[in-house]
Amino acid sequence: MELEIAILDWSGTVSDDLEAVLWTVNQVRQRLGFFAFSKREYADSFGSWWRNIPVDSAVIDSMYEELFPQAPISPKPLHRAVEAIKGFRSKNIRVAVFSSHPTKFLEREAREYGVKNLIDPFEGSVAVKIDRINAFVQGLGIPRDRIAYFGDTVLDIRAGKEAGVVTVGVSCGYHGKPVYGTATKLLEAGPDVLVDDLWSGFDFFCGDPKDPGRN
Repeated sequence: MELEIAILDWSGTVSDDLEAVLWTVNQVRQRLGFFAFSKREYADSFGSWWRNIPVDSAVIDSMYEELFPQAPISPKPLHRAVEAIKGFRSKNIRVAVFSSHPTKFLEREAREYGVKNLIDPFEGSVAVKIDRINAFVQGLGIPRDRIAYFGDTVLDIRAGKEAGVVTVGVSCGYHGKPVYGTATKLLEAGPDVLVDDLWSGFDFFCGDPKDPGRN
């Protein structure tokens, strides 16, 4: 398959930020009088952890953005994720990012990882990914089977499927092996391709199939 566009999720796909995110979520929950999540409980409730809290979402967002920089464990790039992004660009494959991660943290991490200037568009604080992906894809004039969406959660895979692009489940993130020990949770959404990490995804689409050392 000839890939022209690689659309990436960020958290759990490019950035290893689960510990920082979980710490922040639990700080918010406890300050508002709710119990702290285990890693598994948070992953199970991903995308909806705030919905049982009777507080305005703007207040929750403000608390989250205040507390996230205080997390004792800082985000870092996942295994060879930076190399994968650079690899896509070296093959003239456009890289885009749509993430629910707050924009200011997304941009800070991308600058630290040295990839911000390699990604276009680069958008954080995306509330409904399917809408944003659809709007982006519709303006490209590229067959959707040449566009792949890489994500680490069931919600990512569902969004990619609704957009009609190739879906790539990355099992090193929130619904993958770090939390569940296997990729079973991610496989529930039926990704077209399952890979260990973003680098493996790059290798799947762009590696030399004749290379005996190919992952």
